[in-house]
Amino acid sequence: MARKIWLAAFTLMLLVVLVLPLENLTAGNDDWKAQEKSFKAAYLGHAARQKGILRANAVRKLKGQDDPGLVKLLVKTVIPNELKNNDPIVVDIIIITLGKLKSEESISELINASKKGGKNVRVILIRALGKIDHAAVTEQLIKLADDSDQNISSTAIDALARNYPAEALDTVIKQLSSSKWPVVISAARYLAGVTGKAATQKALTALRKRKEKEKKNQRIKRELSSAIIRVSQAKALVDPSGEGTPETQAVFYGVSVNNPIFVVDLSLSMTMPIARFETLKKELRQAINGLAKRNGTFDIITFSDKAKIWKGKMVSAKEHKNEAFKWIDQMRPNGYTNIYDALEMAIRGSNAGSKFTAVVSDKGSVGPEEICLQTDGSPTAGKYVKAKDILNAIRVLNKTKKITIHTIGIDVARRFTGGGMGPGGGPPGSGGGGERGMPVPEFLKKLAEQNGGVYTQKETLK
Repeated sequence: MARKIWLAAFTLMLLVVLVLPLENLTAGNDDWKAQEKSFKAAYLGHAARQKGILRANAVRKLKGQDDPGLVKLLVKTVIPNELKNNDPIVVDIIIITLGKLKSEESISELINASKKGGKNVRVILIRALGKIDHAAVTEQLIKLADDSDQNISSTAIDALARNYPAEALDTVIKQLSSSKWPVVISAARYLAGVTGKAATQKALTALRKRKEKEKKNQRIKRELSSAIIRVSQAKALVDPSGEGTPETQAVFYGVSVNNPIFVVDLSLSMTMPIARFETLKKELRQAINGLAKRNGTFDIITFSDKAKIWKGKMVSAKEHKNEAFKWIDQMRPNGYTNIYDALEMAIRGSNAGSKFTAVVSDKGSVGPEEICLQTDGSPTAGKYVKAKDILNAIRVLNKTKKITIHTIGIDVARRFTGGGMGPGGGPPGSGGGGERGMPVPEFLKKLAEQNGGVYTQKETLK
């Protein structure tokens, strides 16, 4: 009798051990199916198709979900849709959401998805992998860093730079010899951040060797020089490439530039006082003269209610400076402050406002090396006006372009970002809602720092 009771108890315990996990798995799967159904209703609804903020809110609600179905949903439905809608804010939320995956099944699904498909989608997935601490993820990123495609390789190297795994060092050094500028720049920036005596010595040797071989691309030479300085812990120089003398440097509000797009504020407040506007014109002429002396290239974008571009391509300062001076003389401040649209135009050129792309072409470095954003106020017009949204969107847009963004704040010490009229305010309907956001100096400093630039604050002499 006792034996029968023992066998019955054992059988019951075995059923509990075997069946309960299955029930839990089924329940978890049912939870995901319910969440997926709710998400699709919100994300694919008529109103959401028209408004990015509704799609963003729908994707935000997926944070914390940890199911392979989440990866499939984002890869097959959401990412292609946001690429078409040109909404980098939602892309940023997607990357963050995928970067929080923890289960083996979900991570495995993300790794597999990163191996195939279109480059735009793969680049986004690789960025998400860079946020996950997992041995299999590191192994996959190292493989991707050795990919023949410049977008895949450079993105994987950037993703590895979150943790600098020791086993990635040789692969990154190998990619330093690439002829493709995004890969070389990613590798140089990666090697500039390694730690440990043996690793830094190995990185320093590789960087110096690569610099000696580079004969043509001045941007690559400057990146290599900057990395060498960081690795060797030497003092940062204004012009680490060693090119040019002080007489031939191009300087805009004290910032040394090489091949920039000047993105300048022509809102009405630039005339209050008029010295702000007059100083801007003087700084532009001075910088263009400096670029002409060193055979630099440039373009100009102005912004008020809308962003306007001068040439739409990088042109020789030596050949076009007089034409630029005439254009500068005709500039007239008016309207609000559309910072985002101007920055998007500077990063994406003629593609601004059209279908979003997360990759760069294979034609080489034909765009700007730096963006110099000059403004006397907070964003009050354009696609995005909140500081956090602009920071997140520009981070996504510029991740592969790797353009240095310098920011210059004019008389902004006591100004705040936000919406509505008043300090740091904006036009009705700008989306800010009148709330007081972060201080403008903090916004401009973060924008510069996350894009490898410097922030400069100037006060107008009244």
